[in-house]
Amino acid sequence: AYAIGHTLEELITEDTPINVSSFTRQGFKCEQIASHTVLQPGDILVLEGTNEEIYNAEERLLQG
Repeated sequence: AYAIGHTLEELITEDTPINVSSFTRQGFKCEQIASHTVLQPGDILVLEGTNEEIYNAEERLLQG
């Protein structure tokens, strides 16, 4: 996925706002993710928003 190795800070734009409601890494769940956290393979992000917002966020995370 495109998001691997990037931070949410790098991925969030005005065109593609990403609202992460929870974050899991190596089995540890966190309710808030710091914008400077570098995403790694296996990270799980739970997104919140309208269908269109989630679709756009998924496209951004997966394709760039």
